Amino acid sequence: MKTKINFGNLVLVLLVIVLALLLFRECNKKVTPPITTPTVVQVQEQAKDEVINKAIADSFVTVINHEKNESAKWKLAYEDLMTDYLNAENDAQNVVNQKVPDTCAEYQRKVQLEIQKLKTTNANKDKAATNTIASLSKQNQTKDNFLKEKDRKYGQLKLRFDTCIFNAAINEKYIKKNKPKREISIGVSAMTNFADILKPAIGLGLGYRNKKGSELIINYYSNNIGTATLKIPLIKF
Repeated sequence: MKTKINFGNLVLVLLVIVLALLLFRECNKKVTPPITTPTVVQVQEQAKDEVINKAIADSFVTVINHEKNESAKWKLAYEDLMTDYLNAENDAQNVVNQKVPDTCAEYQRKVQLEIQKLKTTNANKDKAATNTIASLSKQNQTKDNFLKEKDRKYGQLKLRFDTCIFNAAINEKYIKKNKPKREISIGVSAMTNFADILKPAIGLGLGYRNKKGSELIINYYSNNIGTATLKIPLIKF
């Protein structure tokens, strides 16, 4: 007795085999994950950098404060020397202005002229020294302002960095929790023929879904009918 091959069933079986091969071929594709640095590692590295940066900044501040103190000492010493110099200059001027015999008058005028030249030269020198001290003081003040502004900007960047790390950590937890996973499912279904007498049939289904969302479902019904369904995501939103 010859066995009749149902062409429809054969097509169904072949279709199931082809779809299964396509599905599992898709599952075997390896997707290279992006190379990222975990937030925990970033926080650790940032903490190390902050310690190093603070040590460097403290050393700069120490040097600057030392130079400021030295400048203040030299400025005070300069002011004391100026006081002594002006007193000595007045004493010398008083001495050369004293009345002398006529025979010494010419020499007195020469000495007075030379003293006046020295006073002019010293006045210019003192003015240059005063301007230099003022310029150095201004430089020190500018450095102080720069360091304060640098600390303020660093504080802003640190706050933004901490916020980014906090958000990244939340995203990592969310992604890890909602990461796509493979899934095997089982289900119950029913079917009937509305064109003739109702003959309901109950089916048991077994499904497999890969990480990309593609799903293959095989159903077998009580009326010896089998179905296969392949679902592939079309639009995700």
